[in-house]
Amino acid sequence: MNTQTQLTVKSLLAQESVKERFENILKDRAAGFMANLAVVVANNDMLKKCDPVSVVSAAVIGASIELPVDPNFGFAAI
Repeated sequence: MNTQTQLTVKSLLAQESVKERFENILKDRAAGFMANLAVVVANNDMLKKCDPVSVVSAAVIGASIELPVDPNFGFAAI
């Protein structure tokens, strides 16, 4: 039996190192960006199946070039 906690995008976003990374990139917009990312993943069955580290890494790239992850805008694809 696997007793290790399953890694999710939500659990990654709760880690201090990940929060700090987004705060360094986005400053005061970090919390909103991370909340939006969590909602996007929660509402997308395909993203739920993806490796959480890959999803967060793609979001960091989008954040670094100031692209929103909301699919309704069509700017960043994760």
